[in-house]
Amino acid sequence: MAPLADIISSIKDPEATHFTLLDDIKPYSISSLILLEFQLQALIENIYTMAQPGPRKGDPTLDIWIGERSLYIFIVFLTVLGFVILIPTAYIRWRHKRLREPEVIFIVLAYILFLANELVLLGLQTRVYRLSYVALRMKPPYREILNDRHDVIILAYASTYLFYSALWCIKISLLLFFRPFLRALPDQLRWWNVTITYLFIAFVFGFLATLLSCGGPKQLNHVAPGQKYCQGRVDSITRNISLFGWFAADVSTDLLVMILPLRLLYGMHISYAQKIRAGALFSVGMLCMITAIIRLVQIGSKTGITNPNVQWLSLWGTVEATTAMVVGCLPTFRLIFRSPPGEGQPNYSIKMPWNNESSSNPSTPSGTRQEAPSSS
Repeated sequence: MAPLADIISSIKDPEATHFTLLDDIKPYSISSLILLEFQLQALIENIYTMAQPGPRKGDPTLDIWIGERSLYIFIVFLTVLGFVILIPTAYIRWRHKRLREPEVIFIVLAYILFLANELVLLGLQTRVYRLSYVALRMKPPYREILNDRHDVIILAYASTYLFYSALWCIKISLLLFFRPFLRALPDQLRWWNVTITYLFIAFVFGFLATLLSCGGPKQLNHVAPGQKYCQGRVDSITRNISLFGWFAADVSTDLLVMILPLRLLYGMHISYAQKIRAGALFSVGMLCMITAIIRLVQIGSKTGITNPNVQWLSLWGTVEATTAMVVGCLPTFRLIFRSPPGEGQPNYSIKMPWNNESSSNPSTPSGTRQEAPSSS
């Protein structure tokens, strides 16, 4: 039985005919044959590349845009930052006896999903870099290359769902934070219900778009060795629907969450300085919108929107997820400016013009003011 190295050498040298190829290949295991196939494919690509004039064009999905160690440190640093911002949030709520508020559940759930996503990304990057090194011919093919490619696809799907689930938990926590302020405006509560319904519909749309992209889960087990995954015309369309669909859902829901309390802010009988402070509190979702837009722009400028690089997706996904965690915790810091528990706290009233359609009590005379929780 001839060694694999001799088989490959014989193919490189057509005059070497000291064995019969099929007879010598038969005794090898499937993994060895797969390794041989990748080596033959690399050899053919090398021959083709040498025949082409000019420098070889790299595939942006395989290029290394950031060093493996740098990306690893970056992900770990932002993961720790998310935990660090959670510690004072928990302490402030405990000190002011606000740990039982409903938004706390979603903040904690968001961090669990955020942490799970970062751990998945760390496992994903190890495999992505190994595959990139082989694709760029910086390292030779290895036996587990097919398993790594399959794991990368599975982990990428898992990361997408964990990432957006964490973002949606933060959005829900902000909506639950706004709800007590809207009790004085019953018609605004109806808009609150519309917003929470839209959040649910948008998430289901994004979930299905990702699940059905690139041929769906059944396509994972039908990718032959040497065949690229999710590169067909239909696959590209479904992949782009998933990417742009999530982006549109993310930005539109952030916008709705910020617009919702504007009428409340307009009706508050407080100073302009207090209105500015309350407006800044209500518009923290703008940070998530900005990072979502930067993420899409950066992916497009570096690797192309239609065929993004996993490393670049991981980097900017981590930035957006960490920003969302900070945004979700920011409303808690309003409690720093409030009196300690047990002392009197001022409530700001809201102008409620008499309106039979918008008032929960039509008999309330014009000019009556209803109380709303303080925003400071």
